[in-house]
Amino acid sequence: MDGFRARRVRSEHVDFADLTDPHERAFGFYLIKVPAWDYGQLIRASHATAARLARSRTQYGDAELHFLEVIDTPALD
Repeated sequence: MDGFRARRVRSEHVDFADLTDPHERAFGFYLIKVPAWDYGQLIRASHATAARLARSRTQYGDAELHFLEVIDTPALD
């Protein structure tokens, strides 16, 4: 089969844990952790963006999303 490449499938379940409080999901600082790799990333974003980034880190192992602090954004009106 010319051009055929086999893909490697994950053999174990990888989990994403959103450890934020639903009442505190705002624009702010979030910490994404992958404990198995001793990896942590601090980002400034909305909850939706932070959750999307944390889910993408599951390629390295179980990922956790933590909310740290809200950032007040100025009104644009």
